[in-house]
Amino acid sequence: MRPVLQLHRGWPAGGRAGIRLINSGVGPAVVVDSVLTVDGEVIGAWHESSVDRVRECLSVSPSAVTFSPGEVLATDYEQYLLSVASYDPQNHAEVEGLINRRLTLKIRYESLYGGENYTALLCPVH
Repeated sequence: MRPVLQLHRGWPAGGRAGIRLINSGVGPAVVVDSVLTVDGEVIGAWHESSVDRVRECLSVSPSAVTFSPGEVLATDYEQYLLSVASYDPQNHAEVEGLINRRLTLKIRYESLYGGENYTALLCPVH
């Protein structure tokens, strides 16, 4: 019943693009906590207020999906956490730069049994 949360970046031209969270394990994942960092500065947890603070600095505001500690992410959960609907490399270069080179997201989670301290991590690409 082990959940496996994975964070992926994707930039398909003309399609939804950004950070995608997938539970590819065989059980639900219980979110313990999360940490959002931009340029080495801790912004906070992956909550609406923290994500909005990051989005406000961009000329194009990407869509966002947030979660709270204790939230259960079902088996087969798949959701874009920060994304643009119709990716264009020129129009969305700032968003892509943020996600690829400036943003770090760490999600700690466990199974329904608890206590495993699993981690999903998205780090800047250098």
